[in-house]
Amino acid sequence: MAKNLEEEILKYINGVLEERKKLLESGWEEFSQNLKKTLDSFALHLKVDFAPVGREGLKGLEELLEEKPSEEAPSVLPLVLSGIRGLRGENSQGRLINHLLNALAKIVNRAVLFVVKEGKLVGWDGRGFEGLTELDFRKMVLPLSSESVFSKVVEKGGIYQGSLPVLKGDRRVLSLLGGEPQESILIPVVVRGKVSGILYADEWPEKTGIKHPEAVEVLVDFAEAMVELLPLRAKYPVKPKERIKIEAEKPGAAEEVPSLGDTTRKEGLFKPTGTPSPFTEEETRPGISREVMELEEEVEELEVPSAEQPTPSTFEPEVEEEIEVEEEEEIPEEDRALYEAAMRKARVLVSDLILYNRDRIEKAKEKGNIYEELKDEIDLAIEIYKKKAGDKVKKDFLYEELLKKVADGNPSLLKGYPGA
Repeated sequence: MAKNLEEEILKYINGVLEERKKLLESGWEEFSQNLKKTLDSFALHLKVDFAPVGREGLKGLEELLEEKPSEEAPSVLPLVLSGIRGLRGENSQGRLINHLLNALAKIVNRAVLFVVKEGKLVGWDGRGFEGLTELDFRKMVLPLSSESVFSKVVEKGGIYQGSLPVLKGDRRVLSLLGGEPQESILIPVVVRGKVSGILYADEWPEKTGIKHPEAVEVLVDFAEAMVELLPLRAKYPVKPKERIKIEAEKPGAAEEVPSLGDTTRKEGLFKPTGTPSPFTEEETRPGISREVMELEEEVEELEVPSAEQPTPSTFEPEVEEEIEVEEEEEIPEEDRALYEAAMRKARVLVSDLILYNRDRIEKAKEKGNIYEELKDEIDLAIEIYKKKAGDKVKKDFLYEELLKKVADGNPSLLKGYPGA
């Protein structure tokens, strides 16, 4: 009886031990496989808990295996600094706007500048809109009388960051821009205390919020300040700040190195070693089209005001200099305003021609035939100039501007120019 009981107890103990053995073998094999995978993928990152591992421990290890190491996002500060360096060296609104949009294109996926014009918001230029031309942006018009976030930003002069549409007028703008981003940011552009435009930005086609809203605000604020300073910058151009290297002066053979207590100053050697800002050179843009130039004929030309001038309502591509008509011939007083307007229009046309065709002009100079290479653009400028000048202005200010600013005073480069 006692012997049978002892055999039963031993049999039971052996069965339990056998089950425990199988469980441990199975658990250890599963643990080993998971541990190998974890180490191979470097997913542990020193987070392994060396407590005894059971079924629950293996489950936690599997969850840990699925975690991916976090990647630190690159700093946006260098991009902001590059944008500021590019903006501070410019002396015209057109180039300022171009640099601002180029800088923003490195921070957000899409950006577009709207300007306030006669109770409307009119698109001026943008980045990140595939397939849209400058003319397409100029066709984006939103009446400020409509109920929209855009009109509220102009009215209140504040920044809006959030989803669109909110008001009924917002759908019109979104249809013009294309897409419905998760989040947008609208920043008023204030000149002389008055809202002159709106900078719109989003991350479309990504369905994310604005990643660096503060960086966008900083660049817009700095561009505003540079617009205010344009009259001063025209007189006192700013050179880009370069990094310098200071090398310690080496003592001569008979010269002793001063001790820390010596108050004698040694002149350092300043050698510029930095490179210019990547934004100091303007990106090449396509030639100006007939539609754009005809549209600019209809847009009122506004100067950046001096302290004595009234506040502008919008941006204007170039800062215009004071117009003085040379009195080579007697000009009737009643026609003087026409002559000044013709000279101003000639300057704007030539400035645009240079802005959009820098590379072509340089190549044409090498070939010795600027007029032949840019015949379509120059003929269009002549047509617009004649329309502005009318019959009373006998002098061809357009030719004079081309000769001075494009042909470097060499008439042979403009051979073929009508009437030259």
